[in-house]
Amino acid sequence: MNDYTTVRFAMANLGNIPRNISEEWGKASGKILFKDGTFLLYSSLVLTMDSVSPSIDFAHEKLMTCQTEFDEIPCDQDGNPLLISYWVNEGVNLNSSGKYFARIFILCSEPPTNRINLSTGVISSNDDDNNYIKNIMFRFTIIPQ
Repeated sequence: MNDYTTVRFAMANLGNIPRNISEEWGKASGKILFKDGTFLLYSSLVLTMDSVSPSIDFAHEKLMTCQTEFDEIPCDQDGNPLLISYWVNEGVNLNSSGKYFARIFILCSEPPTNRINLSTGVISSNDDDNNYIKNIMFRFTIIPQ
């Protein structure tokens, strides 16, 4: 009998990051304007609710990788990208509720007024739909623990 490790791959869509998120730490999503003018957006994706894919059993599985794919990025009205950096915290239990989250942080050089679609080059105003980013895709690699 062979002893193989089963590896699962999963995808989930965070959806949008709206402009009306809270302006503080300690929430599932938020935004912060720093004294130097840089601007941080963050949002969370629940990983362990049955209604959200991927559902990960953290008692028996481990999240190995989390990749993020942007369809669009924050920019100014002329289409100049404002994204400095982004990073993802994988599988964080925020409030001991048993719910685990992947949280994405997006650091911009200034508060974005627009976003640019990376496939088409089309610039959209954040005022049109009240979003900072309309769609973010996560890809996960999950292995037994």
